[in-house]
Amino acid sequence: GKPEALEAMSKRQRDVETLYRTSDFRKARDLLDNYKVSHVFFGTVEKMKYGSAAEKKFKKYMKELRSFGGTTIYAGYQDIPITEEELLPEEIPPRSLANVRPIQDPSHPLDQPRGVTVGADGTLYVCNSKKGTVDLYSLEGGYLRSIGSPGTTPGSGELNPEYSGPGGVAVDADGTVSVADTWNHRIAFFGPDGTYMREIKGDFWGPRNLAFYDSNLVVADTGKHRLAVFNRQGAMVRSVGDKGELTGQFIEPVGLAVIGDRLYVADVGNQRVQVFDRNYAPVLEFGVLGWEDQVGTEPYMTSDDQQTLWLTDSGKNRLQRYSAEGRLLGIYGPGASPTGPLSTPKGIAHFQGNLILGDFGKNRLLVWKIE
Repeated sequence: GKPEALEAMSKRQRDVETLYRTSDFRKARDLLDNYKVSHVFFGTVEKMKYGSAAEKKFKKYMKELRSFGGTTIYAGYQDIPITEEELLPEEIPPRSLANVRPIQDPSHPLDQPRGVTVGADGTLYVCNSKKGTVDLYSLEGGYLRSIGSPGTTPGSGELNPEYSGPGGVAVDADGTVSVADTWNHRIAFFGPDGTYMREIKGDFWGPRNLAFYDSNLVVADTGKHRLAVFNRQGAMVRSVGDKGELTGQFIEPVGLAVIGDRLYVADVGNQRVQVFDRNYAPVLEFGVLGWEDQVGTEPYMTSDDQQTLWLTDSGKNRLQRYSAEGRLLGIYGPGASPTGPLSTPKGIAHFQGNLILGDFGKNRLLVWKIE
């Protein structure tokens, strides 16, 4: 062939090798842009995990280039129209919730409940977001009292009800209540009797959630795409992550959960859960079906006695359950239940075999005995 054609072919070969070997993200991105490559698939299509239907459709639209060492390289010239249903493991059909008990007190209605947690004595705490309070209920469903009041006064017990309102709540072993006062851009602390104690400003932007982990308070600083970690005295000890798609980076994190010595983070914009060790080093990540990068998608998470992870999928009105290693175990709630289907579930907590849900769209709490 012509020397210039051979040189062009040689350059393409070098560029492909660079693409697969480089650790420089910008260099890889520039090469993809130069060759007008819009999609790159890295990974495996596992028949046992995703089902034969998805595998067959993948092979229909892709051309096998080369196989070596148990790995196959495919090429394709169009998106692969695989639906979410085809990606679900064949042995895990979606299930409706059964034996669900609603909590709705007409004398004290909830208005867009978000984060929920449970105290050591079984008291339920829920962010009554549009009321600007944290409301307390017994596990049987009786309203007990409220913490905070609506407002924006700095250094006070007022919680901002604007936009999404307060997003998360956590209760320490001594009964101290910590609240992610999202649009006052702070964490507010209340005593066991509901008396306002103090605040952490922390240079936040719209923090949605918080959790206790390894003697620290971890805040999902959603608008700044990071985790902010504080000791029990309120001093910031580290900031984890920044905006991006790489491992250890986040796009609008929300949900937090702890299993053993690992911290699980709902990395919403990247449609994945990231897992960190006690040094806040990422040790695992796994994708989540259904989390769409859109306004209103706020997945919260909790763990149960079986060391499994439960998370809410508000956009599809359901719950998902995963093993600690990221294997999908079940999908619950897309069908009817005795109290009607879920409606934009947000907050979720676990207590003695029960899941407590903030059913945002129907202004109620739900208590469900795990089957």
